[in-house]
Amino acid sequence: MKKELETWVFGDHRNYPHDHLALQVLGQRDLFPRVMEGWTVVLLGHQMEKIAKEYVAHGAHRVLLVDHPELAFLSSGSIYSGHL
Repeated sequence: MKKELETWVFGDHRNYPHDHLALQVLGQRDLFPRVMEGWTVVLLGHQMEKIAKEYVAHGAHRVLLVDHPELAFLSSGSIYSGHL
């Protein structure tokens, strides 16, 4: 049985729109021909629908969006660690 691979990318939006690391990773997906099943972006934040649509426009097959007001600002010591 063939096992399909899927790649998950963390959608880091702290410096949006200046830092597009996740978009750069999606742009390089042709370098990974074994990943047939898809590319998923995990996006944590608040009111991130516009950014989620941008990831889809750049090739993400799906976006897992965790939306909550307390997730509006990312920091290493925040509640993000409890959600991951």
